[in-house]
Amino acid sequence: MPDLFKWKLATKDLDLEELEDKQFDFMMSNTKSEYIFVFDTSGSMDGTRIEKAKDALKFFLSSLPADSFFNVIFFNSYFYPAFQGSSVKLTQENLASVLQKIDQSHAGGGTEMYPAIEHAYTLENIPGYTKTIFVLTDGDIGNTNQVTSLVRSKSVHGYSSLYSIGIGSGASEFLVQEIAKSGKGKSVMISDEEDPKDKLGSLLAASLIPRLSNV
Repeated sequence: MPDLFKWKLATKDLDLEELEDKQFDFMMSNTKSEYIFVFDTSGSMDGTRIEKAKDALKFFLSSLPADSFFNVIFFNSYFYPAFQGSSVKLTQENLASVLQKIDQSHAGGGTEMYPAIEHAYTLENIPGYTKTIFVLTDGDIGNTNQVTSLVRSKSVHGYSSLYSIGIGSGASEFLVQEIAKSGKGKSVMISDEEDPKDKLGSLLAASLIPRLSNV
């Protein structure tokens, strides 16, 4: 089993021994999912916080199952998809392209989360691949109810799920928890002083558990 998943999955019923019994390595090479990362680059992310968020995003991207599609939607006052129209296949070329865009991103502007998440849901569906959305944010917003209603409406039929990561002490725990709950996912809060990798590893592993349960 890859080191990434040797963290305790405290929020799920399956433990590591059960995962190994279900041939976890086989599943990592055969899981079919589309991963969309909604990445907050608003002004409050300036400084060490955006660097921590960049590291978190790179960690996710380097840990995806081999047969994945992915996209990154940067947002502040506006949103900017790394790849227009639809997600792209996980290849070394596409990964290198998005890593460059992550490195070039900088903090500035407001925190307009709703249009970015809405765009994630409107990206062209990829036949045979489920949609998993991760939201990384350090802020608070004034339209939490609107965002949670959007996420809930898109998660009714089980074709997509949403997970959220709150970065730093300024993140609204209520927002981070509620959007994940609405998206039938999980959430984690990462303090300014905390190494995020343990929690991120568990969160990504948790996103795979529903697929493993069908083995």
